[in-house]
Amino acid sequence: MRLMIWLAVGVIMALSTCEPSHAINIPTSLDLDIVRPPMPNEGYLHFIDGGEDLTGWIDTRNPAFYNGADRRSTTVTNTTNPGGIGYDRSDFQVRVQNVIVTDKNGVTAGANQASIERNFNFANQIYRQLGISVLSTGNIDAAYNNVTFPVDINSFAEVNKLWAANRPAGNTVPNYYVRDFTPAAGGVAGGPNLPGVVNNNGGTAVGDVHFPDALAHEVGHFLLDNSRFNNPDNLHSPVLTDLVCGTLQCMFPNDNVKSTLNTQFQRLNGAPSQPGQKVGGIGGLDQFSAPVGPMGGPFTTAQIDAIYSSASVLRADHGATFGDRADFNFVEDNIPLEEAAARTGSNQRMVNHTGFDFMVWQINQGAVPAPLDEAALDHQTPAPDLNLPGFNGPFFRTADVVSLISRYADMDVDPTSLNWSARESALDYILQFSIDGITWVNGIPVNVFDRGWTAASQAEDFLVRWNSPVDARFVRIQADTLVSEDDRNTQIDAIIVSQVLVGPIDGPSSILLLLCGAFLLFAIARRWRSRTT
Repeated sequence: MRLMIWLAVGVIMALSTCEPSHAINIPTSLDLDIVRPPMPNEGYLHFIDGGEDLTGWIDTRNPAFYNGADRRSTTVTNTTNPGGIGYDRSDFQVRVQNVIVTDKNGVTAGANQASIERNFNFANQIYRQLGISVLSTGNIDAAYNNVTFPVDINSFAEVNKLWAANRPAGNTVPNYYVRDFTPAAGGVAGGPNLPGVVNNNGGTAVGDVHFPDALAHEVGHFLLDNSRFNNPDNLHSPVLTDLVCGTLQCMFPNDNVKSTLNTQFQRLNGAPSQPGQKVGGIGGLDQFSAPVGPMGGPFTTAQIDAIYSSASVLRADHGATFGDRADFNFVEDNIPLEEAAARTGSNQRMVNHTGFDFMVWQINQGAVPAPLDEAALDHQTPAPDLNLPGFNGPFFRTADVVSLISRYADMDVDPTSLNWSARESALDYILQFSIDGITWVNGIPVNVFDRGWTAASQAEDFLVRWNSPVDARFVRIQADTLVSEDDRNTQIDAIIVSQVLVGPIDGPSSILLLLCGAFLLFAIARRWRSRTT
């Protein structure tokens, strides 16, 4: 009996000695190219609402999705990705209605599926760094008998005619695709309160020829509304890397996409590589850096605060129901947003809960929450949820963390190549266990299941199985912060646990771990025998 106790202790010591506690540092020797195998008497932990900065979900539909079902437009933008990583959508949203304009001479703007989807891809890659998703509410074909291309933008007179008709309800941003402008421009915008905009009917307009970030740029003007920059052209930022920079010297993003290789032709997920905060070799510079203020100053308000002040940034918090089941509905820890909310004078609307806190899960005291009504939420997730009970045992020793690869939010890179990495994007968190919720110990990774929990989607690939060194009742997770590798945000779908201490699964990927454990076990056993002799 004493030998068995020593052997068990040796296993834990061996695992703890050979493996790091940061998920992103887990060696590929622990990877198994299989779907997660179930554990004995497994069940879900319950997410404790209050630690998440935002919530969201993985959808199979491109954010520009419009299937033409209501026949408002002949332009269908219905790209989906059901078996891939899908498209992450935040519950902080800007919704945009697209109007494809025909002028009084019968000339129609050239917007099409490819151009509209590219606009929304770039807008989401940029704004997701602020925690915001930009979603289409559909496309409308509209003929104007009082508008002629090119649209004159020397004043708001002509664009006001566009913005006066075919407006969406509520706080949805009205966007109009036109052929061109005079003088030549890629787009134009005005917030509801901008001088020159009639009846608070602000909107955006984008021409056929424009930079990839044109929609994002014009939506930025709409959201900033009456805010001004400390610049002779006070509607545009003086910082060349900012989204709403207004000169040809601005750092416009290119069409390259995130890739695991040094080539733009391997379009792994179609998300642009250049916009967003810089991480390793992926991402551009902060695109919202210059402060804003009222006309004449002072210019002391951060752009993120001004944007979140807009009524068109819609906010919801599903922390009470997300994070409890493997169903592609996630809770997110986002340290850059926490830092933004901690600044003096911040309106703190960019986080659900302020503070640099962990996200915490605990043993279910009752039944696991029922599956979410995805149709009512307007979610099209990649697969049905994993149907498991809530775990209500006295403690657990093994935990499977269902983390997510987020197309737009994740900018994590491989530490060697500094290219965007799906694996690093999934393993971008720190995990700890606790008996009482007060004292915490690092978890011990034993396997990475490269196929996640379902073969129906790649969004939850690289699922890690962890051992707890203690009889745990709590798990906490925070975004990892390794410099030049991590984007400092993480999305967690669910945590599945078992009271059994489930060891590593044999296979080529676990040989190194087993050898390390076996060596220490041999030493412990030999010492035990010498004592008994």
